[in-house]
Amino acid sequence: MSWCTTSFGKVEVAQPQTSTGSIKAQIEIIPCKVCGDKSSGVHYGVITCEGCKVCRSIICYVMRYLVSCAGKLRKFSQCKQQVLYKQQILLRTQSYLTYSLLKMNSGSGFVKPPNILIYVGENRQHVFKNVATNILRCLNVDKYVVYELKKSQVLATPWKENVALLVLVSEEIESSIAEAFKNYLDNKGKMIIFCSNFEYIRAGLKYNVVPGGDKVNISYKNILNVPVIRGKYSYTLDGGHILATNSDEESVIIKSNESGDFIISSVHLALDPELVSHTEDAEKDKENRLLILKSILGDQLGLEIKSVTIPSPTPGYVIVDDDKLLGELKSKFNSKEIHLGKLENSFSVTAELLGTSADVCVPILFESDGAAPIIFDKIAYFSNLKSDHFGHTVVYFPVITSTMIAAEQLSEHENIVIIAGRQISGRGRSGNIWISPEGSAMFTLHFSLSLSSKLGQRMSLLQHMASLAVVHSIRKNPIYNKLNLRLKWPNDLYLGKDRKVGGVLVNTTIQGSIAHVYIGIGINVANEQPTACINSAIESHNSVTGDILPLLKPEEVIALALTELENIIDEFTKSGLDNFLSSYYSYWLHSGQRVTLSSINKEAIIQGLDDYGFLIGFFRRSQSSVVNYQCPRQKNCVVDRVNRNRCQYCRLQKCLALGMSRDAVKFGRMSKKQREKVEDEVRFHRAQLVRPQGTAPSHSTPQPTETSPDSSVFDHQQQPSSSNQHVSYINSGYTYNGDLNTFSTNGYTYTPQAIQFDLGSTDYVDSTTFDPQQQLETIPDANSLLITVVPPGPMTTNSHLELLTKTLTEAHTRTCLYSSDQVAEIMKKPPDVGSILLYKSMDHEQLWLDCAQKLTNIIQQIIEFAKMVPGFMKLSQDDQILLLKAGSFEMSVLRMSRYLDPLTNLVMYGDTMIPSEAFTTADTSEMKLVNNTFETAKSIAELKLTESELALYSACVLLSPDRLGLKNISDVQTLYQAILKALKYELEQTHKLPYKGDVRVFDVLMAKLADLRDLSMLHMETLAKFRMSAPHLEFPALHKGMETNE
Repeated sequence: MSWCTTSFGKVEVAQPQTSTGSIKAQIEIIPCKVCGDKSSGVHYGVITCEGCKVCRSIICYVMRYLVSCAGKLRKFSQCKQQVLYKQQILLRTQSYLTYSLLKMNSGSGFVKPPNILIYVGENRQHVFKNVATNILRCLNVDKYVVYELKKSQVLATPWKENVALLVLVSEEIESSIAEAFKNYLDNKGKMIIFCSNFEYIRAGLKYNVVPGGDKVNISYKNILNVPVIRGKYSYTLDGGHILATNSDEESVIIKSNESGDFIISSVHLALDPELVSHTEDAEKDKENRLLILKSILGDQLGLEIKSVTIPSPTPGYVIVDDDKLLGELKSKFNSKEIHLGKLENSFSVTAELLGTSADVCVPILFESDGAAPIIFDKIAYFSNLKSDHFGHTVVYFPVITSTMIAAEQLSEHENIVIIAGRQISGRGRSGNIWISPEGSAMFTLHFSLSLSSKLGQRMSLLQHMASLAVVHSIRKNPIYNKLNLRLKWPNDLYLGKDRKVGGVLVNTTIQGSIAHVYIGIGINVANEQPTACINSAIESHNSVTGDILPLLKPEEVIALALTELENIIDEFTKSGLDNFLSSYYSYWLHSGQRVTLSSINKEAIIQGLDDYGFLIGFFRRSQSSVVNYQCPRQKNCVVDRVNRNRCQYCRLQKCLALGMSRDAVKFGRMSKKQREKVEDEVRFHRAQLVRPQGTAPSHSTPQPTETSPDSSVFDHQQQPSSSNQHVSYINSGYTYNGDLNTFSTNGYTYTPQAIQFDLGSTDYVDSTTFDPQQQLETIPDANSLLITVVPPGPMTTNSHLELLTKTLTEAHTRTCLYSSDQVAEIMKKPPDVGSILLYKSMDHEQLWLDCAQKLTNIIQQIIEFAKMVPGFMKLSQDDQILLLKAGSFEMSVLRMSRYLDPLTNLVMYGDTMIPSEAFTTADTSEMKLVNNTFETAKSIAELKLTESELALYSACVLLSPDRLGLKNISDVQTLYQAILKALKYELEQTHKLPYKGDVRVFDVLMAKLADLRDLSMLHMETLAKFRMSAPHLEFPALHKGMETNE
């Protein structure tokens, strides 16, 4: 036998020639270029390769592909065909190199850190805490995140994503929840079940009820006689593999072999027996139990076993690059200590692993104090920091609970940045845990801005600016431009489309007219766990292309991001949003992406961001086949907010040009009956067009029906419009759109609220083709009424004022859930003691959520009221939104005065009367808010205002022209003065006598405006404080929008 060898770099592809002419592929094994490992690869005559088991480097992937290619080319039997053989190998190898680079850049596997979910049923927090602690003692805490899977989440949320393991520790599981868990197993999920009535018939799993609660000794492999608590169920599993038995040789832990990947245990292996009773050998028994649990998790379920010792928080070290600044800071930080909170408040499992739940307090030192050397590359940081303000004062913590907590403690220092070597209680959005191992860039920046500034009025853009700063600061460097760092809305950083490597969290605290901003950022720079990191992508790029791109340091990434963030904010302040959006879109992942709004189960196509950073897009709908538009002009009609209904043909073309699907519906929120009437009318008019002259029509024109907005609309969530309106992708901001209601002299077309603000867009698509003439005689034309009430001349007659009063009164009464008579009847009923006790005993967080929901309902009513205020819809959309945000809480207090009995100081809450004591909390600022709110509402109720007076006063609050940030103050001022004049006129008719002494009711109401403003500010501050303490709570969308006041 002779050999012909073709060399491809360092990989040799050899072809043995035999007398029969057959070719057998062989690969000469070489060490991995990245880690030097020689244990992986192929042997002669083998045509598969496992790749490098140590680092999975790109060379090993290429080796595997060469083997595969060579195996497929056995048909080449002649030596003279070597050239063709070589060309085919090289072609496929080059293609695979390109593919591998993309794969290593974008990553694969878990999109986010793999979760371990523990289901313990309801109200068993102590059990979850104990089980989670024991499981984390066995696993790599730098890779896995442990969460409690609550009963309410099992059927309502998409929890199955990124789940590495589901742990069941609940004796009784409802059938619906059990079915969800079985579905998870059927989709290749992994699960371990402890002492539960979980039955999986199709997998052969059955249970029997047995006496439980006592201790039994179990044996697993060579670990013998370990005491554990026995549950109330025993199990049989067809074809199962017995892992552990008790002293009677009965199976207690069984693993499935075929159907599903799960382990069933009739003993509480993950629960400490000390919770039931204490033994002398508790520590030794616990160690043996953890050894068994660790073996099951690793050997049987394939999780990564690695005991990581979590260090305790360390002192912080002030680091500066300016001796003058150093001297100033030494006086400020002299004997400074900061409290980092209780670990049990941030992450109870971390507290358990550290063996403490005490308040963490650490000192602030200086690097020049002669303390132990710190691992912080000062040169790398300050050589890359080019900002004028951000980041020149660094406080570095080798180990900290959370940089966000430290930044909040050091809020008196402007533009300070807190950097961590490792976080042990990192925060994510919505209360999520942020894994923060060494090698990642973890920092929080604090700065302040005025609420009246351009950015202060759009603080929701901050998280997008911070995300962009990280990505753009790296990728704008030409040598890193090919790194596929991307932005995932709203606050995630990705490698490619499927590997999360970072995130952003923004908190704000409002003090007067100043907002304190805390931007927390975490990026995987040099840590491959829990998902991927930037440096691994750089190494992969280098190994494939032969480039020698330098690896990044966390300090370098932080400095670059701070510099870029300051540049982005400065650019936004000078030139507005356009440049920012252009840069943002160049990195984001969502253009043209189809999404489903889970709350309404509707599909939409993402178009971009609005002026506040919320997603906008189009609903996908189906088009009615009976509508066929024609342009009566030259197909070049002006289509804007004012003229969009004049030519439906040109309007549709513009919508299509902006990205709307061609199958978009031509009808707004019409019922099927209304739509059929419209279609009948369309057919009738077409028949009129084609009917020969003199021919009688075949049927009469359908008559419109009389309808009006029903106040019950505020009791329920509104369905979104079926038109191609802008849509919101998140639960924040008001569900209000500035162009929904159209008043006319012939009638009133009512459309419930849209999904979100249409912020500043003149191309808003309201695809109602034909408005049925719904007569509503009680509400006059608002647009013409504005001209009538505020005439061009200097005089406004009493008839004008009476007309305005009548209009606002009608708008007010129609948007209140209860009439004044109904309120009076409910006030006559005695208080419901059960309801009072319910609210007094309600959990603090639940009470906040309950109040937030009630407030949200009132805000919905206020929004509908605002849309009926003459002239309000003529204001710019930005001004409409600003006025609603600024005045919603103040108007809510006015509405509260309707439902408050000043004699008993009871307020109607739901359908019962309850006192202020029902809202008692331990927090002094919250009690101040409750007491001040009741006092203000009571003082207004004592004025005994009529519905007309309350309506006019509410409109005055809504149209306050001194709100910061208004664009067209003169327009608002004109409306305000007209309504103020009507209020004064009305009070003169109904309150002729002074209120007290010489003070009239009108003067009292004007003085109350300042009180309402102060109360609203107190509400904002209290709400912000509570949300910082409970970031995991999800408030209603309308309520969350109130957090950015004025």
